[in-house]
Amino acid sequence: MADRHALTVERPTQPRDVDPKRSRYPFSVVWGPLCPLTCCCPCVGHMGVGDSEGKIHDFAGSEYVSIDRFMVGCVWRYSVVDGAAAEPERWNAAIRAADTEYRKHAHNICCDNCHHHSALALTEFGQPSTLLSAWIHCCCRGSCTWCM
Repeated sequence: MADRHALTVERPTQPRDVDPKRSRYPFSVVWGPLCPLTCCCPCVGHMGVGDSEGKIHDFAGSEYVSIDRFMVGCVWRYSVVDGAAAEPERWNAAIRAADTEYRKHAHNICCDNCHHHSALALTEFGQPSTLLSAWIHCCCRGSCTWCM
């Protein structure tokens, strides 16, 4: 018979599965529309990266990296990064390095933006990326959240 008064320790759960209802995208690159620009040019949007807990980190303005408050609201597309789940500490360290660097950057919609921040996180993880390759990773190889 179990002791009713025994101390129970609850450990925080670490979601490993994508959960759009909770806006959790672990080990992923994410993308959402940047209205009204996306209406005119469908490839234009906002990008971020999900840490091991699924919290999204995104370069949301000059010297500002948002964590767990995706600038454009909901994610429309995501792509889980190969190998990231096997090395969560390394993945989180890569995101921290990109966050630290981009907290020193002035935002420039064309030359230094959220896509560059995401690309730096991928590069720091060991998957060299550029603005275009980060976008292709998410938008061409990724999944739609509304298809789940």
